[in-house]
Amino acid sequence: MAAPASPFRRIILGVDPTSPDGGMRLAAEVARLLQLDLLGLFIKDTNLFDLAGLPFAREFRPYGGGWHSIDLEQISRDLDLAARTAERLFTDAARRSSVAGQFEVVRGSAADTLASRSRQGDIVLVVEPSSPSHHAIRHLSEVTRAALRPEAAVLMAPTQMVDLQRAVVAIAAGPGDPSIAMGLVLSQMTKGDLTVVEAVDRGASEARSVPASHAAERGAHRTVRRERLADPAALRTELRDLARRFVVMTRGAFDESVPRSIVSALDAPVLLVEPRPGEPVSEP
Repeated sequence: MAAPASPFRRIILGVDPTSPDGGMRLAAEVARLLQLDLLGLFIKDTNLFDLAGLPFAREFRPYGGGWHSIDLEQISRDLDLAARTAERLFTDAARRSSVAGQFEVVRGSAADTLASRSRQGDIVLVVEPSSPSHHAIRHLSEVTRAALRPEAAVLMAPTQMVDLQRAVVAIAAGPGDPSIAMGLVLSQMTKGDLTVVEAVDRGASEARSVPASHAAERGAHRTVRRERLADPAALRTELRDLARRFVVMTRGAFDESVPRSIVSALDAPVLLVEPRPGEPVSEP
């Protein structure tokens, strides 16, 4: 049976000087698996230049340097060097994965750039921060907020992604969750198995099943208590056999902390998809 047509057409990766290299490799690998184009955007954030232009703005230089006025020319040189390095890494990742890649250097705010470039059929990749010091900043950043626009799907990924498996996991809020149908499409495209993990409330029957019309196609089905999805330690214990698989969820089906918990616990990329107009997030 021929693989179904992809519901997506390209992956957009927003790059800045703090972006981990692993994000480029993951973006290229996912683009290869799903047969998508890859667009890399190195964003020279104008907010930085606006800050540097303020007369009272200062930067602290360690090792005895003390406080100094911000050097706009040095910032520009540093960003140009970072852009060239990012383009080289991006081009190499695209070449290794044999995908069509385009890299652009743009100047503007991250939110405006992604808002103007992303549209329906795009996947915007958001890479988890590489250190705790960047965690709060990056998750509240304009990049992340812009990525949550309904026009594009969002792929949340760990900083380092190794040995990505072809198998797909759909984390469903109920038997009618749209992530199940999307998971089936993705598993057919990647020629991998599909496991449906259905969240159930405390005290609900663990024997709850998915709609019969899909039972023969979807393969494995299991349940997990809903509250455990936000607990990385519990997930590592309960779903450890599903680590490093491609996870798909419906946006808005769970608390926003759940996708990050899954990324952290399973070292897995999580694709957040928008339900089609009129399509319920889950069945009661």
